[in-house]
Amino acid sequence: MCPDIVIDPLIFELQERGGISRVWRTLLAKLPRYGVRVRVGTHEWFGAWTPPARIRRFIPFRQRVGLFVPTYYRPCASHVRNVQVVHDCMKELLYPRAQAKLIIMRRRAIFNNASRIIAVSEATRDDVREVYGEAIASKVTVIHNPVDVDDVRALSKVAQVPELIPTVLRGARYCMYVGNRIGAKNFAEVRTVLAADAYMHIVVVGPPLSRKDVRFIGEDLTRVHFVGPVADGILFALLASSEFLFFPSTQEGFGIPIVESMALGVPVLALKNKTIAEVSGGAAYYFETGDKLSVASALRAIRSDRQDQERYRLIVDRYRPEVIVPRYAETFARSVG
Repeated sequence: MCPDIVIDPLIFELQERGGISRVWRTLLAKLPRYGVRVRVGTHEWFGAWTPPARIRRFIPFRQRVGLFVPTYYRPCASHVRNVQVVHDCMKELLYPRAQAKLIIMRRRAIFNNASRIIAVSEATRDDVREVYGEAIASKVTVIHNPVDVDDVRALSKVAQVPELIPTVLRGARYCMYVGNRIGAKNFAEVRTVLAADAYMHIVVVGPPLSRKDVRFIGEDLTRVHFVGPVADGILFALLASSEFLFFPSTQEGFGIPIVESMALGVPVLALKNKTIAEVSGGAAYYFETGDKLSVASALRAIRSDRQDQERYRLIVDRYRPEVIVPRYAETFARSVG
């Protein structure tokens, strides 16, 4: 039996929807099946007032518990056993130097005091080693994100897609873009897809349309449909009917939509990097940045060579909760042993 663990639900306050929130919902639901007694909410010395997540994540956790696991980076007092989860190192590697240096200083202190560190991919562990060195990397255990494959498939079949995207609902050919659109997410590559296929539409799930998006897209704006953040069922229903997931990130920690897309039998078109190659099991289709001819070639491959669904099944089965959650439970138990 793993000792009681206290989980600070930071991520649900910082990001109500999104892949990491889905990961933690899955973990919280499944961990008790593996002997982990979970208490969500810190109940610290704040009394009747609990600081919001944007403040609390900077306040060291001091309560004496079996194990403390924040859902986003949070410092702890030296006597507190804690496990920190690293989803990526994009801020450290890609932010302006002065800003990245401050982030590294803060997270290095957090990692030095951690009992264990979980990295969500081999690529993320490599990034931790590059940024923080071998001493911190030696604490890292790689555990992929859990994806509830059955839930994804079930939600995609029952969700009612609202009349948000009339052209798509009339049967237009479309692909999906899911998530944030800043920095390494490389949203500007939508222009490459639009140039490669004059009939392609792109459905964008995530933050609302911004002026920067308009500048990126230009005259092809009528073929890009921003639906904002949507419920998981609507996301999966839209994804299930799409031709492919468009995933142009230059750098990722994991890329949860890749697994969700493949769980629905939908191909993934991506830029090739070590994370996408790892998580997709080599089954993604690749294009060269800014090269509409390489996109056109990849689209021909997607349309003429639909991958064997058995291959997709074998890949996504690696991320099922019954495979991943026991590894979290084992790591938590070792962290207090």
